[in-house]
Amino acid sequence: KFISKITIEGINGENTLGGKILANNKVIEEEPDFKAGFPNANTSEEEAKKLSGLYKTEDDQGESYYFRGAVENNYVKFGRGTTDESQEEYDLIWRIVRINGDGTIRLISNEKIDTDSMFNNYSYDSLTPQHEKVGFTMSNTIHQCTKANPCEVTYNNSEFSNEKFGGTNSDIKTALETWYKNNLKDVNEKIAQGYFCNDTSSPGYEYNSNSTSRVYYGAQDRVVTKNVPSLKCPDPVDSSNNTRPYGGIYKTKIGLITADELNMAGSSWNNQPYAEETNYLYHDYLWWSMSPHYSSDYAGFYTGRYDAIINEGTLYVHAVVPVINLKADVQVTGNGSEQSPFVVN
Repeated sequence: KFISKITIEGINGENTLGGKILANNKVIEEEPDFKAGFPNANTSEEEAKKLSGLYKTEDDQGESYYFRGAVENNYVKFGRGTTDESQEEYDLIWRIVRINGDGTIRLISNEKIDTDSMFNNYSYDSLTPQHEKVGFTMSNTIHQCTKANPCEVTYNNSEFSNEKFGGTNSDIKTALETWYKNNLKDVNEKIAQGYFCNDTSSPGYEYNSNSTSRVYYGAQDRVVTKNVPSLKCPDPVDSSNNTRPYGGIYKTKIGLITADELNMAGSSWNNQPYAEETNYLYHDYLWWSMSPHYSSDYAGFYTGRYDAIINEGTLYVHAVVPVINLKADVQVTGNGSEQSPFVVN
């Protein structure tokens, strides 16, 4: 005879972070103009106020609600950081990027971490093909990182491991995980195993003026060519539908924002009207996204640049701005303003 007991624990949905976001923001129905940064110099104060806020779209898990524009009520205080030099502790402040389709909440740090990083230094490693250097991990030996079978990075006993799927870490992945272990291990139980998109899908090959082959990845088609960013992450396949052994879809504790998320938040592709400082993701430095632009003899990556999205080579050193996902049931106090940020209980 087997006897079991089921325990059901109730949570106050009104006090969850997701519940407060939806209660405090009316979903804006207008279709954004993703070609132009928002708000930009041509945006009136009235229009910026009207069109800054919460929008709705679909991601791979369901309905997602994302913030765009001059947002002032998406601050979260969560965790304690330490400076490299003095080891002095301080409160970590984050901005809410979106409610994910599975109910978890995506946060991006309001400041860069202490250590800048390359995305990947391909000059010292002759064994890995240069085009793989745009991968969050490279040369996955067990399986590729697909939608049906994402590459899950485990975190046990304060250590990250790729044991479930193999693969060599990029420089940026190592930098993020080192920072996590030093700053977020005490609040780890509140952080979800979230989905992160290192989109290495591509429509095919193009050629530059020197007739050198160059592969462009999925964000080029969505963000640059068509101005239709998406929160859905394609499988890492080439134009012949072969799955690539680098990049793709990951489940892990920490990653980076995508070019699509930057675009939806109000940043625009280079040479378009730029967002002004009032955009909530504006920073006065260059910082990495997780979306590769192209690869050839020079691997290009999307980065945030103050008020726009540009591409930079993987071996350049830029700021690292981490992204995490809070669990759907986290309870908070506060109203999300800079003066009274949401505080995770």
